[in-house]
Amino acid sequence: MLLLVSILIMSEAFNSLPIKPIPRQSLALYGGKSAKFGLFSPAVYGAKAVLGEGALNKIRGKGIGLHSQVIGDFVTWCGAYHLRVQLIKKAKKNGDILGFLV
Repeated sequence: MLLLVSILIMSEAFNSLPIKPIPRQSLALYGGKSAKFGLFSPAVYGAKAVLGEGALNKIRGKGIGLHSQVIGDFVTWCGAYHLRVQLIKKAKKNGDILGFLV
């Protein structure tokens, strides 16, 4: 009986707590206009001026594809394929911090 009463009191206490919405993940992670200026940003801006934005995006896409493939091969080799997506997201975030995505 005492257990039932305490459960009812606790459920009322939890129901009266304000619910805070969970913030969505920032779109800054995806590069574009909100990419961070980092160590390699000047080189990326120079390549963009010399090669043009279209050619730079092709090279960038090939580099990202090769890097994702290496990550996939590595996690397959070490038997941790379930970590593949997390490692690719981490690589993208690090690329943004270093300035590759400007």
